[in-house]
Amino acid sequence: MAETNNSQRPFGVGTGNESFGEVNVQSLPLHRFWSANDAVDMSNSTITSAGHNLNGTAFHGSFAPIAQRRKVIHKKPWYRRKEYFTDGWLDAHIWRAGIIEGVGTFCLVYLLAQFGMSLMNYGTVQTGAYIGLFCWAMLAVLVYCLAPASGAHMNCMVTFTTVLCGLCPLSRGVIYMIFQLVGASLAGGVMVGSWGVERTLEYQGTGCFYDSSVLTTGQVLIMESAADFIILFLVFGVGLDPRQSHVFGPHLVPALVGLSFGVVAFVNSATAPGYGGANMNPAKCFGFAVATQDFSTQWIWWVAGLTGSLFQAILYNFNPPWVVPDENTPGGKPRAP
Repeated sequence: MAETNNSQRPFGVGTGNESFGEVNVQSLPLHRFWSANDAVDMSNSTITSAGHNLNGTAFHGSFAPIAQRRKVIHKKPWYRRKEYFTDGWLDAHIWRAGIIEGVGTFCLVYLLAQFGMSLMNYGTVQTGAYIGLFCWAMLAVLVYCLAPASGAHMNCMVTFTTVLCGLCPLSRGVIYMIFQLVGASLAGGVMVGSWGVERTLEYQGTGCFYDSSVLTTGQVLIMESAADFIILFLVFGVGLDPRQSHVFGPHLVPALVGLSFGVVAFVNSATAPGYGGANMNPAKCFGFAVATQDFSTQWIWWVAGLTGSLFQAILYNFNPPWVVPDENTPGGKPRAP
């Protein structure tokens, strides 16, 4: 039989000669490599690309397609694997990646605040267009910058959702969210140092606020929850779906993630007077609350983020893209690794 060129092989199909850790795939029948009986747990193996060790950043929930560990197969779903909850807490690679997440979140929150302040002082009426374009460009650049090092979440909602979808082990998720909140808090402190207390309060931190005389709390919660679910659905589709990331690659994924946030931010930017628009990042709102010392509305942004995360997780676990055929199951019923 003629050898198939690697570049023409469908996603997930190897040459039959790859070696992963202590397991040589050559010893397994090629057409049954993805079978449940032949599944190999390679969670402790080191993944390399172009000679670089990706062990600390390679996980399914990364926005860097090259670091998504698509070759790892498990016999049990994530919520039935003990190591998903217990491993990695003392892994120095994950803690270093968490620090990068904190720095990235600091940059994100502070840049958003500075942009909001500049936009308010310009007094332009075309705020929606500027918000959409800025969010697109800024997030794309930050994802390009951080994805190889940490996965580039910079968002507690995104991290929590990847945990619920089995893409990010609990240890990494908790460590990331801690550093994201630390980074956002530092950004809030720098805001006050940059603008002074009076201007910070006057401009309400430039984000995560609404006028209660125009919108009810319930209306804001519904809009935020809907926006959070939509953005999660979009970024999972363009950035975390292995089929899409395989098509777009590391060059387009960050741009598409940024574009997704830009579009949702634009369409929600002027829905009501006195409403700052969909926030889609509880960590950002926490940083703004640190700046204004007003935590009275924090629960709205966190409940909305939790709602969006739960809906996306239910949808993802119900029909995950990580599905491969299992020849040993009657009728070839799909199985999620």
